[in-house]
Amino acid sequence: MKDKTLREGILARGGGGGVVRKSGDLADRTIGELANAAAQGDGAAIKAIKLLKDAARLGGKNHGQ
Repeated sequence: MKDKTLREGILARGGGGGVVRKSGDLADRTIGELANAAAQGDGAAIKAIKLLKDAARLGGKNHGQ
């Protein structure tokens, strides 16, 4: 999965367009690049990885239930 873009990863995990929009400019970076940046302490990359991990919960059709 590290070679996929953040956008592709979010959609593959069941997230929707709203989750992709929350990722902003980072949506087109690869997950591997974001993971390395997050390991270096980049706050935006850490947030993007969290969005990826939570994509199914945030974008599910039963959101909020």
